[in-house]
Amino acid sequence: MGLELINLSKSTDKLLNAVIQNVLIQTNDNLYSANPTYNDWKNAGYIEDAAVKVTAKPNIIELIDGTSISKAFDISWEVTSLQYYSLYEFEKFNNKLCTINLSGVSTYLKNIIVNLSLDATFNKKGEAKVKLSGTKRVTRLRDLIDGNIWGALTSPWVDSASIGGILNSSAAEGAGLSYL
Repeated sequence: MGLELINLSKSTDKLLNAVIQNVLIQTNDNLYSANPTYNDWKNAGYIEDAAVKVTAKPNIIELIDGTSISKAFDISWEVTSLQYYSLYEFEKFNNKLCTINLSGVSTYLKNIIVNLSLDATFNKKGEAKVKLSGTKRVTRLRDLIDGNIWGALTSPWVDSASIGGILNSSAAEGAGLSYL
């Protein structure tokens, strides 16, 4: 067992207090291709306030002694666009492995299968919502929710790995630390 550096403190620059103004999406095949005709991010259009939701619930198992532990996370997500007449373009993402960039909050939803749904009401208000959604079970949150899909995390994310990460027992002893 090794020691794990936990870099957690009260800090106002770690609060999420921004509204997502742009949601960018692309299939992983296109995103990682070298072809500039296909690999640029696509804007999901007009997004209502609170129309982007991400929920991570622990997948809990109970041990024989009655203790419960989390072995994974069941993550669900939903992005709602108001661009009804882009429906056929959104359909191109249906059942595809994609990455979503929640621009303005330094967050990516990566390696997700997109499901498409439509909720349109044809009346004087003319409200139509195109919903992209999905679920995925992961063992680490960063397997789906990431601050940087290309590598090292940047501000405002905290990355303990860049300032020490996990110490093994010999490294801990060399640093003057000991186990109880």
